[in-house]
Amino acid sequence: ADRRRHLEDGATLPDVSGTYRVAPDNSVSVIYQDGPNLTIHNSRWGPPSGTLSGNVITAWLLIKLTGMVEDGVIRWNTGHVCTRIGPVPANLDEALATDTGWFPGKKIKRAIDGVRASHQEKVAARSAGQYEDKHLHGLDLFHRLRKKRQLATRTSGDAKAVGSVTVSVLSGEFGTSRPYFLLELDGNEARTPVAKTRSPTWGEGALPKAEFTLPLYDPSSDLCLFLCDDAGLKSENAIGRVIVPIRSLCAEALLPQPLPAHTKTFNILPPARQGRTELQAKYTEAVPHVPGSGMVRPGKDLGFVALRLQMELTVPGHQRLGLLAAYAMSRPPLPWEDDSEDEIPSTACGTKRQEASPKIIQGNLRRLQRMLVTPYLLRPPVVYIQPLVLFLVCFGAEVYHLPWVAFALVLASGALAHKQRGDVYEDMIFWEESVGEDGLPHGLAKLRMLQDFFATLQDILGKVANVLEKLRNHANFSDPPVTFVALLLHVVVAALLSALFYFVPLRAIFFAVGLAGLVPFMAKVAPRREQEVDKGTMAAVPGTSPSSLLTRKGGVRWNLLRMLENVLARIPDSNDVAHRHFCEMQVVHPGASVLGTSPQRAGTAVAPGDAPSRRHRGSGSPGHSHSI
Repeated sequence: ADRRRHLEDGATLPDVSGTYRVAPDNSVSVIYQDGPNLTIHNSRWGPPSGTLSGNVITAWLLIKLTGMVEDGVIRWNTGHVCTRIGPVPANLDEALATDTGWFPGKKIKRAIDGVRASHQEKVAARSAGQYEDKHLHGLDLFHRLRKKRQLATRTSGDAKAVGSVTVSVLSGEFGTSRPYFLLELDGNEARTPVAKTRSPTWGEGALPKAEFTLPLYDPSSDLCLFLCDDAGLKSENAIGRVIVPIRSLCAEALLPQPLPAHTKTFNILPPARQGRTELQAKYTEAVPHVPGSGMVRPGKDLGFVALRLQMELTVPGHQRLGLLAAYAMSRPPLPWEDDSEDEIPSTACGTKRQEASPKIIQGNLRRLQRMLVTPYLLRPPVVYIQPLVLFLVCFGAEVYHLPWVAFALVLASGALAHKQRGDVYEDMIFWEESVGEDGLPHGLAKLRMLQDFFATLQDILGKVANVLEKLRNHANFSDPPVTFVALLLHVVVAALLSALFYFVPLRAIFFAVGLAGLVPFMAKVAPRREQEVDKGTMAAVPGTSPSSLLTRKGGVRWNLLRMLENVLARIPDSNDVAHRHFCEMQVVHPGASVLGTSPQRAGTAVAPGDAPSRRHRGSGSPGHSHSI
């Protein structure tokens, strides 16, 4: 009635809107005015609604509050005095945050304000169609209180950026109602705003735009986007990933230039392999019959995301050389700086070495098998042209042409491999379901496999050592008769090769050798027939045996070859040399004591005080026995 009477009298209401400093607690109040209606916000208590009648403000906050307005000062009946310090702020939260003092219930007040702000955001997002209601409404307070980790920033040091990559997360379909992305490129990270729907569009409605420009230090690296779920109980909970190679942002050319800004849509894949908890920055190939080496196919579709990508280079010469200039001006990552999950640091200097892992062993064997396949130049139908090429090289080219011939062969091989590059991907396995049953041994079988492996390894090492030792000892007169035959064989071989090179042109020799090497690749592989000697026939002929048949097969020449083989097979190795040396140690020389026995027992007279004329390795004082 008083306000109505005051309005009927034509009196005007004073302007009480603005920012106030409250004494004596030094808090901050913000008053919004809409005619006689007021909304009062305080940094330490809730926002009550009030009315203005003349110079009197009436509000309710558990109790009735009244205040008198006079020259920008409000005196409340509780003894508090509000002094205007400025107009209505553009950001209410920032204005209230200027109250840095402590008061009882400060954290509760912050939580209530957060819930209220979240509700206002939901109302704005729902009106713009950018919000989807969740089933767990009780987690709103938890999401407001939880803080995400600080984003990583690279300290460049001596490295300089060779360019930048601009990425915009546009839209997508996801398996969570609160999706956001964590972006990483060369040690720098960025985070998109959290959406509140399964099909958000960043930059529309209440959802802010998600566009970032990240510096590029390594043009051979990858842009990683990890899809995170903000609705989970764990912060930065990645549920998917997208990896974009920087090389794919350039055109397909010999000197690739960056593409203009373009939009691509990517399927989202799991963030790690089976049994792994750490995020994986590179995709790896699965190994057949090695469980845990593949990617587990998710039970539900993780969705897709649309990205707008653009790369810009800033290094000198990129206008002409493109990506090649960035390669030349940036240092490649060192082996121990790689993101491989199967490596661990081994020394204090920071280097890394691989752990012994069945996956790595089987994977390396699989890589070697791929490298040992027949080259494309030796596969039909290209192999049928090789005799003509060999003929032209042997009889039409000069010696100084050979480097260019080799270059042409390398270029042709690379072109054929590029044309047939799809063959490399045919047997690659990615998903765990395609790995197959476990083919690795376990328990005692694993120990037996290791035992067999080391037995085979020691056999191979022994054979290699034998060959090298025989090559060294065949001409050093370790066994004079064998050395005589070996040197005689050298003379014969040298004479034959000299005569061959004198009478036969070198081109013809190379052509014959090359043609003999091409024949196995040109001929069809026919099943070999094992030729067995009829045992009945052998039994019918008196004195017939396999050795006699071999002797008859080649006659005198066959016998000579066998004899030569028998002699050369006796070239001593280190074991034979050591054996002979230790055998010589058993010999008692005049004036020396018997090894391990006294001179009296050996029946050799040795004068008292005479020392042995020869000290053997491992011998001690005279009269003591030693074992060899």
